[in-house]
Amino acid sequence: MAQTAASHWLSQPAGRFPGIPRRALITVAIAVALVTAALFWTSVKLVRGAQVARLPEPERKALYQRALADLKLCTTDSGRLIKKHCEHQAELIVEFPECDGACKRLAALWLTLPPR
Repeated sequence: MAQTAASHWLSQPAGRFPGIPRRALITVAIAVALVTAALFWTSVKLVRGAQVARLPEPERKALYQRALADLKLCTTDSGRLIKKHCEHQAELIVEFPECDGACKRLAALWLTLPPR
């Protein structure tokens, strides 16, 4: 009885792919993981930006002013004490349509910090 190619492949021990080097499989797995992570991150950013844009204008402007005031506080010596809050405010404020060049420069101070 002759084995088909599919049944031959299925009969191989688990984790073995004949003719494909292990390094190539690992490389493909890492590439797929990176693409998946990038797509997820992009979708999260798009959803968050859309949520901010859907806020009623008076509330959105008030929230923007609050986040901007917090970021200005972050430029003082107190900013070191509330590092996580400053990073969060920087991530949030760039999602606002009101965030202009000065706002983005202020946020960039916290968005470019290397992780601890």
